Amino acid sequence: MKKKIIHIIGGLEFGGAENMLQTLALNSTVHEHLIFSLSIEDRHSERFRERGCDVETFGIRIPSATALWKKSVRVILGMIHLYRQIKRESPDIVQTWMYQSDIIGGVIGRALGIKVCWGIFNSNLDRKNYRLRTNMIILLCARLSRVIPHEIWSCSRLGVKTHAGVGYPRRGVRTIPAGVNTDRFKPVSENQVTTGNLPSKDNDALVVGTIARWDPQKDYRTLLHAFKNIREEFPRAELWLAGGYGIDDENEVLISMIEGHKLTDAVRLFGALSDRLIWFYRSLDVFVLSSLGEGVPNVILEAMSMEVPCLGSDVGDIADVLDDIELIVERQSIEELSKKLSALLSKSRDERREIGRGLRQRVQECYSSQQMVQALERMYSDLAKD
Repeated sequence: MKKKIIHIIGGLEFGGAENMLQTLALNSTVHEHLIFSLSIEDRHSERFRERGCDVETFGIRIPSATALWKKSVRVILGMIHLYRQIKRESPDIVQTWMYQSDIIGGVIGRALGIKVCWGIFNSNLDRKNYRLRTNMIILLCARLSRVIPHEIWSCSRLGVKTHAGVGYPRRGVRTIPAGVNTDRFKPVSENQVTTGNLPSKDNDALVVGTIARWDPQKDYRTLLHAFKNIREEFPRAELWLAGGYGIDDENEVLISMIEGHKLTDAVRLFGALSDRLIWFYRSLDVFVLSSLGEGVPNVILEAMSMEVPCLGSDVGDIADVLDDIELIVERQSIEELSKKLSALLSKSRDERREIGRGLRQRVQECYSSQQMVQALERMYSDLAKD
């Protein structure tokens, strides 16, 4: 008999946790999955619905520009609505995604006598990377982690260790890495890709790219500085940036950084690509992720599955995922990132293709979406039995 799982998440913007949730909801055959977003109704929730997910929004997370009294009223009404909907649906499990949702969904789930499951999606808890409010929520979650959730799982081994350092349980936390749909993210020929009005790649250009939202954890400073060094050796190299929030011309800080490095003619910003991801990955010669903290990032798995050579900073479980010291870079090391990126761009196209084939094989063996979904469904089945 199918069990009903309600997933509570802060919002449905583009990100690793959001991708994991969507993959689970669309590919699960064992259980029924409902998604409760704490955000207001927006294009992201509609995107999830268009792809077949059952989504409801509650307006608890509200844009900061909203007047305080309006925000307070909407939060209170949203919390009441959330409580009533969870009670009405009477799920077998409440699964929460990220810290704010852990507290809100965890307390409501416990109050209603429902099994609660928390997820860990981060491996870097350095306080300087978060606002004071977020740091306080993380510490509160650490205190509550031993009394609210019946089950905790992490998408990376390092995430388990890092969270144990602030008070989460050291034992009993499952590790379930992210997975990628290797049937969707696979090598394709140029005539198989729909580009719409997107620019075509210059055949003589060497394209380095990343997909990451605008966030201190993504360390765009190191990436841009390293790419500036690369341009001195490869004058026709281009840097393509895509992601969710902030990767567009309206981000004055990002534009200032690009102009400061004199890279205006070499950097292209694509914002949220959504259904154009295949085109983006296929256009790249090298994918780079220069993050300060990750778990098992979906974007690096997607690039690997597309047979794109990858470089990743040594954070989270990226070193285990790539499994090649030549593709791992010390975080915030401009010199090492420049050196290893230069080494990849200096290789022939066939040599890079051979690296890419090896990366796809590793994803197929260890990080497929099917493996991730099966592991999560086993966990939910075990939890529902207890």
